[in-house]
Amino acid sequence: MLYFISQHPYWSFPLILGLCNLPAVWLYQRSGSSRWLWWCFVGWLAAFANIFVGRLANTSFLEAFGSEGTAVIVGSEPAQASFNEQPIWNYTAVLRTADGRDLKIGFDTLTASLYPLGDRFLVPPQGERFVVRYIPGFERNIAIIAERSEFGKRQRLVEAQAALDQAAAQWALSPRNAQFVHEYREALRSFLQAHRGDIDPALAETLERRRAALDAAAQ
Repeated sequence: MLYFISQHPYWSFPLILGLCNLPAVWLYQRSGSSRWLWWCFVGWLAAFANIFVGRLANTSFLEAFGSEGTAVIVGSEPAQASFNEQPIWNYTAVLRTADGRDLKIGFDTLTASLYPLGDRFLVPPQGERFVVRYIPGFERNIAIIAERSEFGKRQRLVEAQAALDQAAAQWALSPRNAQFVHEYREALRSFLQAHRGDIDPALAETLERRRAALDAAAQ
């Protein structure tokens, strides 16, 4: 059920309405009590909410209760549709299950579940293995675990580097600005804490010395 409503949120809209509204109307006609009609309102709320949170519910379920495997995208092609003026892509992948089986699966830009759920879909590079969660026996429903996959780690490093560069640029333009100094110190601390092992040791040492100098100047 979670798979269907997360993969087909718009088809699920009338289904959820029917599951809530038809019994509510039948019970109202049988009992004459208008309190059953409140379920019609609940049905509308649930149908609209599913459009936005259906994928989140499915992804969270897979992360909590699914088995861990890996997958590799082996092919992609544009679909004859777009969303928010962006083309939708169909992907073909091979899933390797926890017991070593290789299964062909497919997903697209709109239906893929990504954990942690972000505001955009990060596509793993074709040919690169990534971590997934799935339910044994229903392997076509997968969640892509970006935080434990190399492509996701690289993306987090890029985003952290961008935040650090912005803080550094502010500080360079106004090195006596207390707010800019504080933001740069915090950016250095956060970056080194999260990504010290992901960058060149010489760069890490340079950033550490800069952070220490800023800390000393602030005292």
